[in-house]
Amino acid sequence: MPPSSPSSPPRLLLFCGKDEELREIALQDLRKRFPGPLEWERTDARQSTLAELLAHASSPMLFAAPRVIVVSHADRLFKRPAPRKGADEKEGAAAKDNAPTALLQRFERAGGAQTTLVLLTSLPMREARALGTGTAVSCWPLQDREGFPELTRWAADRARALGKTLGTEASTALLARTGSSPAQILTALNALAILAGEAKEIPAASVEALV
Repeated sequence: MPPSSPSSPPRLLLFCGKDEELREIALQDLRKRFPGPLEWERTDARQSTLAELLAHASSPMLFAAPRVIVVSHADRLFKRPAPRKGADEKEGAAAKDNAPTALLQRFERAGGAQTTLVLLTSLPMREARALGTGTAVSCWPLQDREGFPELTRWAADRARALGKTLGTEASTALLARTGSSPAQILTALNALAILAGEAKEIPAASVEALV
């Protein structure tokens, strides 16, 4: 995969999962990391085929900023049509060459238009990584059957991104007050980071007082 430049996002991103809050947070992260100039566009995969979508994304842009195309309902793009009964070897090879994964790999490797595709899918992370194309980003619900270990790790990661550490006691207090809503956790962490000032750690007392 050609490396993205510091000023432009990767060519292909797979946002995997159905958590709408996490999807929006991931898109916000993308905007913050690559503040522009970028043109943002949203489209629905139910309105076009993968070939049509990639042709649009690959079309040249004159005097235009690089763009990011966010594609909802992208699961349908990965559906491979059933082989035609009685298809010969040549037809089978052509079908393989035009399979969704092959098309996406060619798009990712191609130069030309500075366009990033963000596919919103419900693919499990393991399946997305097995495609061998694109950068997979997890947007699956963070809590699991054992309680909040994934959510705790996520909150700690977000705190580190703000230049702060979140200890076990503070993390427990935060999750007790915000529940499993990533948006509420992120809002609280932003406020707590400001309140902490120069201090590196967010104390539990601040969580209890502010949240």
